[in-house]
Amino acid sequence: MRDSESSDVLSKAKDVAQKLDLEPVFSTKRKRKVKRLFDELAEDENQTLSDEQMLDKDCKSVFDSIIGHISWRYASLHAVATDFSFLDVQFLLSQPVEILQKHAADLAFKYETDLNAVELTSEVESFKFQAAELLQEPDKCTPMDLLQFLHSYSLTEVYPNIEISLRLFLTLPVTVASCERSFSKLKLVKNYLRSSMGQERLSGLSIMSIEYGIAGSLHYDDVIDEFAAVKARKVHIAY
Repeated sequence: MRDSESSDVLSKAKDVAQKLDLEPVFSTKRKRKVKRLFDELAEDENQTLSDEQMLDKDCKSVFDSIIGHISWRYASLHAVATDFSFLDVQFLLSQPVEILQKHAADLAFKYETDLNAVELTSEVESFKFQAAELLQEPDKCTPMDLLQFLHSYSLTEVYPNIEISLRLFLTLPVTVASCERSFSKLKLVKNYLRSSMGQERLSGLSIMSIEYGIAGSLHYDDVIDEFAAVKARKVHIAY
């Protein structure tokens, strides 16, 4: 992309210019001569880029940004896929139990508040053989199909940690979902009427706007009373 796309952009731009009856050439400016001092030997020439070189530079800058973001997102996706790799049906059926238990223990260690390592490793050992018997088309089975399989056969109580692992994998925001949601709400919260708003107030209003469902279920009178009780500084003086 970096080596060829900039030239392709330039050729397409020239084609568009010809269709619009525009001259498909870049305007050139005369170099400004700088007066030399008496002790300067080399000629003074401004090291400026032409318009065509500036376009090539801007294109490569955009391409570098795109490649960097794609690489970062791919690395994040690859890390998450590696953590939950034992939930892939083909991996689950092809690997030995010891490898699956190691992956399950590593995942339980990372999400220790949601998963139990001992229970998850024992569930994986049993689930490997039961899935091989009950799944109709294991080659086409996705993690979502596997979760639906657990619910359709009422196996969520038998394999609760596997069910939680699947829900974590399917709902985990891998990259910048929360940041993109925050920026989409930011333009609604901080408009030109609130240009002098401070950072603390902006953060509070943004959280209320993002978590609108939770904020709508709160009783504000109770929240105000609780806040007032926490912030109260009345001291009872004994006479």
